[in-house]
Amino acid sequence: MLRQAWSEVRHHPGRFLSTILAIAISVAFLSGSAVLVATEGRAQGKAMNVSMAVADVVVSVPRDTAVAGVGDVIAATAGVAAFAPVLSESEVVSSGVVSQALQLVNVPPAELRWANLTAGRWPTAADEVALSGGAAGALGVVVGGPLTLEGRDQTVRVVGITDEPSGLFVKTGYAADARFAQAGATAETASTWVVRAAQGVDADTLSGRLDGALKTLSPALSAKPAAGVRAEAVAKLAKDFDVFANVLWAFAVVSLVVGMITIANTFSITLAQRRRQIGLLRAVGASGGQVRRRFGFEAVLLGVAGSVLGLGLGIGIAVAETAWSTALFWGLSLPAGQLALAVGLGILATVVAASVPILRGARVAPLEALQPVLTGEERRRASVARAVVCGLLLLAGLGLAALSVAAPNPNALLIAIGAGALISVGVLFGGPLFVPSLLSASGRLFRRTGTVPRLAAGNAERNPRRATATATALMLAVGLMVTLQVATASVRLTVLDQLAQHYPVDLQVSWGDADGGVGAIPHDVAARLDRVPGVEGSVRLAAATGSVGEHPLTLLGWDARIPDVTGVDDRVGDDRVLVSPYLAEDLPATVTVKGPTGPVELTVVASQLTGYEQAMVSAATLSRLSAPMAGAVMWLSVPDRGRAVDVMVAVNRIVGSGDRLSGSVVEAALYEQVMDLLLAITTGLLAVAVLIALIGVSNTLSLSVMERTRESALLRALGLQARSLRVMLLIEALQVAVVGIVVGVVAGAGFGWLAVTALGRSGGFDTVRFAVDVPTTAGMVGVAVLAAALASVLPGRRAATAAPTEALADI
Repeated sequence: MLRQAWSEVRHHPGRFLSTILAIAISVAFLSGSAVLVATEGRAQGKAMNVSMAVADVVVSVPRDTAVAGVGDVIAATAGVAAFAPVLSESEVVSSGVVSQALQLVNVPPAELRWANLTAGRWPTAADEVALSGGAAGALGVVVGGPLTLEGRDQTVRVVGITDEPSGLFVKTGYAADARFAQAGATAETASTWVVRAAQGVDADTLSGRLDGALKTLSPALSAKPAAGVRAEAVAKLAKDFDVFANVLWAFAVVSLVVGMITIANTFSITLAQRRRQIGLLRAVGASGGQVRRRFGFEAVLLGVAGSVLGLGLGIGIAVAETAWSTALFWGLSLPAGQLALAVGLGILATVVAASVPILRGARVAPLEALQPVLTGEERRRASVARAVVCGLLLLAGLGLAALSVAAPNPNALLIAIGAGALISVGVLFGGPLFVPSLLSASGRLFRRTGTVPRLAAGNAERNPRRATATATALMLAVGLMVTLQVATASVRLTVLDQLAQHYPVDLQVSWGDADGGVGAIPHDVAARLDRVPGVEGSVRLAAATGSVGEHPLTLLGWDARIPDVTGVDDRVGDDRVLVSPYLAEDLPATVTVKGPTGPVELTVVASQLTGYEQAMVSAATLSRLSAPMAGAVMWLSVPDRGRAVDVMVAVNRIVGSGDRLSGSVVEAALYEQVMDLLLAITTGLLAVAVLIALIGVSNTLSLSVMERTRESALLRALGLQARSLRVMLLIEALQVAVVGIVVGVVAGAGFGWLAVTALGRSGGFDTVRFAVDVPTTAGMVGVAVLAAALASVLPGRRAATAAPTEALADI
């Protein structure tokens, strides 16, 4: 049986090409994700611990503990070739255009250096630094270029660039010991020392010697082999990457499920084409078990071939990705267990997906198998059972959906996920019940446009099982993509709306006087702030010192331009005072507000406009309470969150002190970037599932062409042009694809709405905003339709180039 299965696969590769491709893409997704995450995790772990990258032993000193003589003990220990304290500090530097967080470490001795200079030299003075190649590229600087230390009045000069890339989270720089000494960081305060063993000395042996010698200085000192310390640091960071790995594998499983649908469809079609072959085998004495084993061996062979191909493809893609991200600099990581699991899942998915068509095909009697199509009774029984099961699933899912959105519930999101799963299974499993009707409805539109479209519509409706399986794969892939796009876009809009409500002031600049009171922002400073790129509006507020109840606060005066800058129109009457919601909880409904010129009784109103140490009253009330300082506080609007960091840096330079600056723009920008990244990642990952589903469309058409060779030849003999035959297959592909895409988009939008509504019920959001990323969704639909059209090219060419007389021959 194995020899026969191998012969079938070898002599008819066209039948199984899409199966191999579908499983290869899925396994490539699984294996590539594993290699990518493992390599990136190890790279970031090493990048964040570069000081011990080539050390043999690491000596640890408890933080905030000064122990004298550590260097002397290390130097006196036999087997030490080189050693150095590790000094580091974090700085935000600017090249004039770009700002970047930098991790500065002291220059190690030559024996302990992990990077080589590609230009310049190592720093020796306090005002000199060397940069890793990645940091220099991010900042756009070369040797000799200046860098400004943000928050300080200091400038340093770049004197060298190394070959070390920078990781996703860390940009590395190097400074001389003299620089650290200025900040009070010396060998006496170092919490880590790195040691290189002499030739022939084992790291474990040397660490034991050092540990014993250092204990004479302090029991808190310890020495460990550097390999173990590095492994612990990498493992600690890798746990964070495991979360990302789980997300990637979740998407990969979705692609695997779509691939299984394609595989099952392929086997269903090929077995339908080979029903006569099965009948002949049964007629000459082959048992059902023998037939099942033969086709089972085919499934195993295809699973192995596709999985091995996918493994190589996945590793290759991961190598390319990590080379682009520079993580490959630290070495490629191949997690053998996860790679073996990916291959095993690929083979298992192929066998499981093929099992149902194989069981169905081998169960029929010999004479029944010799019939060209399935019997009507068999189709009727399957339809009744399917309708009952799908109806129950849909009713249960709709009931859970109603429960999840009916009232606030901490478990609403979990209930909604369960509802979505039940409804999805009901819709996908029930595809044969409604997809033929949709194909028929769309076919009526095509039939009116001519003879060729009428033929195409008839062909698509002729074998509803095959068309339904193909459309179902697209439903799943497109539905999941739209669901995540809608959910992500809605959550993004909801979060940003919540941020705008809770933190309406993007940036606030406050000016104090020498006595700690309020002071006026100089006119030239205000003018420069207005001209900062990214600042689209501002308002200057009068302020005075005062108190609300027992709380000393800065009193701000309302200005009519506040709604234009913040988007919040919390107008203040002369009888009211706005305070933060947190403070409002501790205050009575009416409170005494005191200023330098007297008290006023005002009604307390909670508002997000004011910070915890501020309160806002009307301009008239502020004048009654004090002689306000005009222009003491300035609010800036930064609508373009992508420029948030640059605006913060520029404003900080102008005001000269971080204490004068506050606001939510950086937090809002971070949320927005995370949401945009999440949307891009989900779209990109689920695009793989759509690709696999479209391979199924191509496969369906290819096998359909093979199945209808004589029919196509007869049409050509009757006068149908080759071009018209290709158009007929194009319309078939589009008809099936459009049905799957439309159902997927509608279902995905519904599931997305259910998810965000349930999230609002469980997450305590004041309001939940429903949003659809129209450009992305429309682009995805357009690409899917175009890909479906392209999928018809090769089958159409094969059908059109066959000579009618040859194809009509009964071979």
